Amino acid sequence: MKQVYEHELDVRWGDMDAVGHVNNATYLTYFEQARIGWLANIGAGAVAFSETAGPVMANVSCEFRRAIVHPARLRIEVTVGPPGRSSLPTGYRIVDARDPTVEYATGSSVLVWVDYRTGKSVPLPEELRRRAV
Repeated sequence: MKQVYEHELDVRWGDMDAVGHVNNATYLTYFEQARIGWLANIGAGAVAFSETAGPVMANVSCEFRRAIVHPARLRIEVTVGPPGRSSLPTGYRIVDARDPTVEYATGSSVLVWVDYRTGKSVPLPEELRRRAV
C-alpha cells in the first residue's frame, strides 16, 4: 500500500475511558477522521459521494500497540492499496506526532461503493480511481 495522506489531531479529554486511556472504539474514529480528510484533500467529495451511491465500510480492523493517554498530539498516516472493481482498501498507522517512532496502532479497512437504493455494489467512480492512487 502507498502512503497518501497524514492527518494530525489532538486527543480530547472526552476520548478517554474509565481506565485512563483512549477508548478502543475511538481509534476507529481517528481512522475515519483521517480517511475523510484524505478524501477531501484529493477533492473526492463530489466524485465519491452522490445521492444514489457512495462508500460503505465493508470491514475494519485495528491492532492496538500502545495505550494513548491525554494529552497527546497524534498523526494518522493513511495508505491506499490497488482499487478493485467496487472496493478501495485503506490502511492506517497512528503515531505520536512529535515522535513517530512511538506507534499506537495500525489498522485497515475496505470501502465498497454501493447503490443506496438497491444495496448492491457499483463500480468505483473513474475520477476517484484516478485520484486515489
